[in-house]
Amino acid sequence: MEREATRSLFSSKVAELKGEWYNIRDELYQALMNLKDGIEECLGTIKKKEDVSQANEHFSKQLELLQAALKDKAQKHPLFTLQDRWQEVEQIDSTRSQILIEIDKRMRDGQRFYLQHKLALDTVRGQQLNAVVAYLSKPLDLGQQTYVTAAGFLQRAGQGHLVAQYEKLEQELNQAVHQRRKQLNHCMEKLQLYCSVAVKFPENFAEQNRIYVWQGWLQQLYQDMNPDICKRLLQQFQREYSAPSARQVKEILAKEIQLARAATKAKGVLKETNMRGKVELQEMASGGSTRVENLHKQLQKLLQGSEDGLYKNVVVKDGPLVKLEDSLHAAENILSLPPLLAEIQDETKPLEKILQCIHFINSSIDQLLLLFSHFEQLWLPEIVELLQEGDRSLQSTIGILNDLIKDCPMGLQEMITAMELSLQSAADAPQITLVEACHMLQAKYQSFLGSFMTGSKSHLAPTQAENLILDLNEHFKLIRDNLEKMILSRESLEILRNWRTTLITSENLAQVKDLLFLYQVQFTQQVLRAAQQYVTNKPKENGTSSKGKRYNSQSKQSLHNQTAVMEPVKKCIGRIAQKMIVGLGSELLRCASIITVAHVIPEMRSSLPAVEGIAGFVELTQEHLMKTTVTNNSKSKGELEDAVKELVDAVYGLNRTSGVGDADVSGVGESSGGRVVMMQWLYEDVLLTERNFRFQHPARTFVMTGIHREYQQLVVMDRSISSMLEKMVAMQGGISQRLKWAAGANPQVSEVLKTVESSLEHKTTVYQLEAKHSSQLTALSSAILHFEAHRTRTSEAIKSDAAVHDLFKRCDTSPSSEAKALCVSDLEVSLVTMRPPTQEKPINAKWIRGLIDLVKKKMAEGEKLLSAAEVEVNSGKDSLLGKLEPVYGKMSDFHNIVSEVKPHLRSLAQEEDDNGDGSDTEFGESAKKFLTDYRDFSEDLASIVKQVRREKGENDANRLEMLSDLQSKMPAFADVMSRIFDSLVFLATPLTTTAVEENTTNKKERSTATGEENT
Repeated sequence: MEREATRSLFSSKVAELKGEWYNIRDELYQALMNLKDGIEECLGTIKKKEDVSQANEHFSKQLELLQAALKDKAQKHPLFTLQDRWQEVEQIDSTRSQILIEIDKRMRDGQRFYLQHKLALDTVRGQQLNAVVAYLSKPLDLGQQTYVTAAGFLQRAGQGHLVAQYEKLEQELNQAVHQRRKQLNHCMEKLQLYCSVAVKFPENFAEQNRIYVWQGWLQQLYQDMNPDICKRLLQQFQREYSAPSARQVKEILAKEIQLARAATKAKGVLKETNMRGKVELQEMASGGSTRVENLHKQLQKLLQGSEDGLYKNVVVKDGPLVKLEDSLHAAENILSLPPLLAEIQDETKPLEKILQCIHFINSSIDQLLLLFSHFEQLWLPEIVELLQEGDRSLQSTIGILNDLIKDCPMGLQEMITAMELSLQSAADAPQITLVEACHMLQAKYQSFLGSFMTGSKSHLAPTQAENLILDLNEHFKLIRDNLEKMILSRESLEILRNWRTTLITSENLAQVKDLLFLYQVQFTQQVLRAAQQYVTNKPKENGTSSKGKRYNSQSKQSLHNQTAVMEPVKKCIGRIAQKMIVGLGSELLRCASIITVAHVIPEMRSSLPAVEGIAGFVELTQEHLMKTTVTNNSKSKGELEDAVKELVDAVYGLNRTSGVGDADVSGVGESSGGRVVMMQWLYEDVLLTERNFRFQHPARTFVMTGIHREYQQLVVMDRSISSMLEKMVAMQGGISQRLKWAAGANPQVSEVLKTVESSLEHKTTVYQLEAKHSSQLTALSSAILHFEAHRTRTSEAIKSDAAVHDLFKRCDTSPSSEAKALCVSDLEVSLVTMRPPTQEKPINAKWIRGLIDLVKKKMAEGEKLLSAAEVEVNSGKDSLLGKLEPVYGKMSDFHNIVSEVKPHLRSLAQEEDDNGDGSDTEFGESAKKFLTDYRDFSEDLASIVKQVRREKGENDANRLEMLSDLQSKMPAFADVMSRIFDSLVFLATPLTTTAVEENTTNKKERSTATGEENT
């Protein structure tokens, strides 16, 4: 009760004094801010006085030096040599300034070159070149001549001679543009060759260049041209970019030999893996006509027409699988061709693509054979066994599958027939209802497969029946993937773009996938039906049905002999092969034979061997090629006969190295060879010192020479074409203006004018695109040439090395800033600055007297300024004391109000100590803390007042230190004062919301004012 009474009295007293309390706070705050301003003014006047005093002292030293020199009649005083020493200083400054300017220029040039190098390397490594290659592969269409439609009118108008000149110039320009297009292709070939090597280097390859390395060194010199730094960089430069020593050459050669041996070893492994093929080829050569006839028969199979293709009519009485196996072996005959054409370089790329397609086809056939093998050996026995055991899971799976098929809007066989007809007709797309029905069935079937691992049985593994369905799905997925890869790879063959015998293309790939899905559902249904039929029709044993009896291995042979069980599944697989693969292999194998004969190399030409069977092979090959439109349009009959003879000679001679080997081993050989090429590119300048050193292809010198040659020719062509375009534009203006005048009077000419303008717009667009790509390739070639020229020790690099080495040498030999300070003192510098000596007015007695007069004049002016500053300082002291009085007065009022509530505060503080409660109020304030803060604040304020009063009697140095200390304390002191005033009000509870809001608003205003004052 006593505590509550004390707090109530305290709150009432504070509420009574609250208005006066806040007024004292605001007035005291303003007084402190005024005092702060007065301190800053005093500091300013004191500093100004000190500056004037220091300047006068400096003038006194100058005067003393000048007078001492003037008294020296023998002129041995150092001041008489100041002019010579000052010239040395100016020379030092000029030399260092020139060096810094050159360093800055080289740094900016280096940064520009580095960005060009990095952009060029990113371009050749990325996909940007592909867009240029695609553009350059398109034919150049410049259209008809511009004024061909207006020639008659212009001739009648008397402009015939001008039109003739323009047409001649346009014809020359078009020829030049076509010639530049060829040159662009040549340049692109060289750039792609460089790209094949550049992609093997690391990402920071652009930084492995002297231009980039010099950037860091020059930056160090620019920041500090210290003699030690200059010597260190000069030594590092000589170590990095001087001619290689004998030891370095030996080390690099040893590394190159080591890499070359590793590559040779890899090639040896590859050679060993192909030894069997070589032995077979040698046996074939020694075997004579029999071996050649065998190869003749294999190639005959490759040359069969599409109507009698290898993959047609696979369903016969003997069974489709036999024909599938025969087709698989026949397709492998093409693998005997690449070893004979190992030295045909670019021409074998289509053949490699055909081999890839054949691989995908054979993989699909393997999957079909494997599909039947699994059906025969695994799935059928397992399903029969499950049916005999009465497995409910299998019965449920069969029921669900049958329901899915029945629920479709169209029957399964009806959808398959309609989809096959759609594929056979390239112009007719499948009906929307057919596609929707197929997709509906596909969605349900996928949901059916997904239910095996989801739903209420998610914690259980799939049953044996469900695993069978999933296994079937995986097999068809592989078949679908192989066919899709084959179709997409086949589309990239240029020979098939104008000659195609099958309708399965990338355009109807979606239909192929839909049909394969339908085949999958049908095959799954056939497998389950075959098992059910076998279990149902199996003869009874001892008067009982076969149901309920386990299937055993003794029944396996009888199961396989059941034609009614096996034949539907065989027919289903045969139908898939016939509809999906028919014609594809035959078409690809015929293309392979055409490419083989058409691109055989001239060196293989020789007389036709008199071997039995060769003549028939020649006639068959020639007859087939003459029926093919592709080669018939590109080669004459005589050329084809020569090509066939060359091929036969290659087959009979068997003198070409086999190129077919294991892919992994080949990759190892290529990787090792690539490392050797990288090594040779990095250290070509060192390896060139070794006489008769053999570089691997592509050698750096060969590539860069080609790029440089194509680049120079492109630059010349661009200049020539630009000159022609300027002349054409000038002539176009006069001709077009004449047409526009005529079009205003003659409506028929308006149509002619539109045609001419359209032709001009088309040609301008083509010219601009050609110029753009030419500019891109020239800029790219220039950047690559510059990068490679400065990456190794070429003539350009040696020239740049000499320039940069000279710069470092000049930095090393140039006088330092310490030498400059030894030449001329600061006092002498100030004298020269005041009155610079010249050749007409050298440093002599007259010059010294004139400078003495100038110094005395400045000293007189300085005395006047010092007196004025002294007056300002004294006036500032009085003004500061005047601003201190309001602070002192308001502090008295502050203490008086606190004294009225102090007894209550002490009582509350005592209660807080007794109760151990130091934070009774809502705002976290306590009476004990307020009393402590109030005491500290009073002492700090009294100390400030004492210091301000005492500073009047101090000297300027002490006053400056004292006032600077006070200036730094004032902002924090003002904040403490505001908190002291607010704490007293927060202690008085309860408070009205208005009082709290008023306090908060005033607090924000004071904080804003404090920030403005500090600013």
